[in-house]
Amino acid sequence: MAKLSTRRTDRTRRVVLILSAVLMATLLSTTLLGATSVKAASNALTWPPIGLKQVANGFSNPIDVESANDGTERLFVLEKRGIIHIIDHGVVLPTPFLNRVVPE
Repeated sequence: MAKLSTRRTDRTRRVVLILSAVLMATLLSTTLLGATSVKAASNALTWPPIGLKQVANGFSNPIDVESANDGTERLFVLEKRGIIHIIDHGVVLPTPFLNRVVPE
C-alpha cells in the first residue's frame, strides 16, 4: 500500500512540475516576444468598483464586522477581548451590545 501511495505522489509531483514548466515557458515567451495585451470579450462580466471606507474608530483589536441585515444599516464590531460594539449610522453607541470581558 505504501508503494502505491508513493508512486501516486511521485506521479503527481511530475505532473505539477511539467505543468509549471509549460506555464513558465508560455509566460516567458509572451513577455520576451512582446505579445500585445488581450482585451476582454464583449460579453465578459464587469465588476463594480470596490473601495474601503472607514465608518468608525477607537476599537481595541477588532476581529470581525457584521451587518445587522435588518435595514437599519447598523454594524456590529467584535473585539478580540470579547466586546461587541454597535455602530449606528457611523456613530459607535456608548453601551456595548455584549460585554464578555473576564476580569483578570
